[in-house]
Amino acid sequence: MSNVTGTVGDAVSGAPDMVRRRARGAPLAVGFISFGVGLVVAALLPETETERRAVEHVQPQLEHLGETVADAGREVAHGLEGPAREAMDQTTGAVRDAAEEVKDQTRQAATEVRQEATRA
Repeated sequence: MSNVTGTVGDAVSGAPDMVRRRARGAPLAVGFISFGVGLVVAALLPETETERRAVEHVQPQLEHLGETVADAGREVAHGLEGPAREAMDQTTGAVRDAAEEVKDQTRQAATEVRQEATRA
């Protein structure tokens, strides 16, 4: 049991060093993790009276901003609909052409194989 306790203790005491070593290669990941931890901690803490008043004051503006962003998103999606359809049509045409070419080459190869077989 003491061996297990020692192993767990070593793992816990070595955790900060391990995190530092891995963080050197991925600072963006550390930032995301830190942000996530901050959100979790903030969600667990009770709301203060000042925060509640601030939310009541800002909420209508945020709702309007949300509607504006949603409208802009719909406009962008609508604007991309035509070019996306055109790109899809071009891709479909290219795939159709490539399939036709493969079919023609397969027929030609089959004809050549039959001719070789009849000669032999």
